[in-house]
Amino acid sequence: MKICILSDNIPGHFNQSFGMMHLLFGRSYSNFSVIYVTPRIHFLRSITRFLCRLLSKNISKTKANFILWTYSINLLDKYDLIIASGGNTAAVCSAIQFLQVTKSIQLGSPRGLPASNFTAIVTSERYFDSENNVVADITPNKYSPNTINQLSNKDSHILFCIGGKGIGYEYSDTEWDSFINNVKKIANKHEKEICLVTSRRTNPNVERKLALALDAFIDHKESGLFHAGSSNFDLSNAFSISAHIFVTEDSAMMISESISSGRPVSTIYPKRINAPIRFKNHIKKYEKLGFIKRLSIENFDIDHRNNSSDLVSSNRQILKEQIMELIS
Repeated sequence: MKICILSDNIPGHFNQSFGMMHLLFGRSYSNFSVIYVTPRIHFLRSITRFLCRLLSKNISKTKANFILWTYSINLLDKYDLIIASGGNTAAVCSAIQFLQVTKSIQLGSPRGLPASNFTAIVTSERYFDSENNVVADITPNKYSPNTINQLSNKDSHILFCIGGKGIGYEYSDTEWDSFINNVKKIANKHEKEICLVTSRRTNPNVERKLALALDAFIDHKESGLFHAGSSNFDLSNAFSISAHIFVTEDSAMMISESISSGRPVSTIYPKRINAPIRFKNHIKKYEKLGFIKRLSIENFDIDHRNNSSDLVSSNRQILKEQIMELIS
């Protein structure tokens, strides 16, 4: 099977698509190509995206060819399966499926496109009353309990994955001070080193503040600071050596990746939260399923639970079976 992965150049979206391919066909699968979804006319990218989504609602050969033209995509190969993630790829994914009469998997919100445009549309909640809308409890990504356990089981560190202001979450300077104090207490109490990972949403000043205040506790070799140069940090090894993972609750991708590791996960939230109801429901779902424990940034510690490797592995297997049934 020849696979095409559509990428909008957002690492988190690419990791979802790559993770879906790994889930279905294994990590050693290599018969795939990557097509980058970049608008032909950059300064018209917002108009391009809107127009292409509009055309995709009632797709035809003419419309599909126009969509591919606006993104400078020439189909040189025939693909058996298209995998795409993120709203910016949805129109292109539906166009390729239509023109090549092939199978497709679209990950994420349909952005107004009909479910019939895809063989399978994988979302965190149900959008359509149709069999091809598969609801995934854990957003697919490149991590899994099996791959993480193969790397290490030292449990010698505690991992902190830090996002920042976004999706209605705001952290005050006082709350970051509380975070620093809690991290120090945890490191001393549990006698473990700290892995610190920040993201593109982390305020550079906050990142510097954390790095300076926690310098004596951080394992710099295993940590990745986004604004200090670790923009493409691979969490695999950090997951494998961590006894517990803390994630700021604003980061949906880092939460799903952490859960996928099979390690115990706690999310950290601030006082000021004005997130969309969809996001709040998603967090509640994680908590109800036992994937996370929610803790305030002002006072948190390790929640001593068993890891969720078996639960995550079972969840992944169910998702795989659902998708394979649709694309086979």
